[in-house]
Amino acid sequence: ILGGCPIVLLDEPTDGMDTGARRDFERLLMEWKKEHTILLTTHYTDEAELLADRIFIMAKGRVFCSGSAQFLRKKFDSGFVLSFTVQKESDSERAI
Repeated sequence: ILGGCPIVLLDEPTDGMDTGARRDFERLLMEWKKEHTILLTTHYTDEAELLADRIFIMAKGRVFCSGSAQFLRKKFDSGFVLSFTVQKESDSERAI
């Protein structure tokens, strides 16, 4: 970042940061993206939505889908389904 490069590559730069440091770094990147191209990898969806003009979601090493946060939310934000099966525990399992 200090070298003045027009393209900046960041691999999960906020991983391990506390919330305050993460927010400060996000503010810095919001300013930087005005004059630089930033390629950022993250597991934080809120961070991707805040910082990215375009988001790529990868699965098994390949691009699964891409688009703006609004596009992806519209396409995939249909909630979730939780399925599970409950089995009765035997007396011997309960004792363990």
